[in-house]
This record gives sequence, structure tokens and C-alpha cells, in this order.
Amino acid sequence: DIAARFKTSAKTVDGTVRIERSNGHEFIPELVQAFPGQIESITLAKPTLEDVFIGKTGRKFEDEVNGNNQ
Repeated sequence: DIAARFKTSAKTVDGTVRIERSNGHEFIPELVQAFPGQIESITLAKPTLEDVFIGKTGRKFEDEVNGNNQ
């Protein structure tokens, strides 16, 4: 639903929906308004090395290290 409404990709990693966008602080109110009552929490953060890994592989680095690569 997020991808269709906002023309952006959304990935689910460990039960969390991840969206990468420039100006995320401006996007949050739009997202909350578009999906009332469906969002439990939102975290805004700058990309980390882990984020780059998830973007490339679709899973967390610790999953790869622990042998949980599916």
C-alpha cells in the first residue's frame, strides 16, 4: 500500500517496515495521515552501514554472521 500510494519502495525486515526517503521528517506526517490507526511507531534515522547492507541483501548483517541467511 505504501509503494502504491507514495511511489516509493518499502521493505519488511524482521517485522518492521523500512522506507528510505530524502527529507524523511517531512514524509512522516503524510504517512501517518495516509494510514490512520495502522502505525504503532515511527523511527527517523540517518542511514547506517547496516542500512546499506539491508538495502543490498534484504536482511540484517547479524543474520548473515549467525548463519541465518535464507
